[in-house]
Amino acid sequence: MKKYLFFCITAFGLLFATCGRKGDLSGNLDTAGTLFFKPNPELPNDSVPLPGFTLYLQSSNKVNAGYLYSVQTDSNGKYLFVNLDKHTQYWITASLDTAGLISVIDQKVTPGNGMQDLTFVPNTNGQNGLVLYLVDSLLSPISFDTLLVFKSEQLADDLDSTGNIFTLVTDINGYARMYNIDSGEYYFNVKDTLLGNVLLKGRDSTYVSLKNVTNHTMKLQ
Repeated sequence: MKKYLFFCITAFGLLFATCGRKGDLSGNLDTAGTLFFKPNPELPNDSVPLPGFTLYLQSSNKVNAGYLYSVQTDSNGKYLFVNLDKHTQYWITASLDTAGLISVIDQKVTPGNGMQDLTFVPNTNGQNGLVLYLVDSLLSPISFDTLLVFKSEQLADDLDSTGNIFTLVTDINGYARMYNIDSGEYYFNVKDTLLGNVLLKGRDSTYVSLKNVTNHTMKLQ
């Protein structure tokens, strides 16, 4: 696949993109927008731009198969497809794996129809996993904290990282996730977390099935 580097002046400034072409595009219209990732479906306003990600343009809605054209989003998550024909139907497609959870974009776009933003939203249909929400005694979220995850209660009780199967870090909203994992009981340890002048720690557990995503709140004391 040949690579072409072009510089595009658009309404949102100078966009640098690397394009891969597999078919001839000879129209005079374009479609542009911003690619977002929404890591927390539970929260209304936490979408963030997704830079350096490859999007595919297709004349069918088969994800990443038989694409005509690909572009990579710039440092602000912006994308641009050029030379599109107004009489052709196009889809922008992509897939994203976050902590084992597959999210898909498969969106029909109309060339020359203004800014058309895209958003990855995790879809847990047909996938299992665990969403942990870490809070303090006042139920306020604890951000960027480390959780050790065990499958053995004895190892978890030792308050030692030896034997843990996952190490998770909460995001800015206090959430940590893992998907498509074995079913069974999972044990969590958080030790020596300094919040203000208070040293917090916690130990908890929950069961994860193969059929759905378990949501669990863990409180540190």
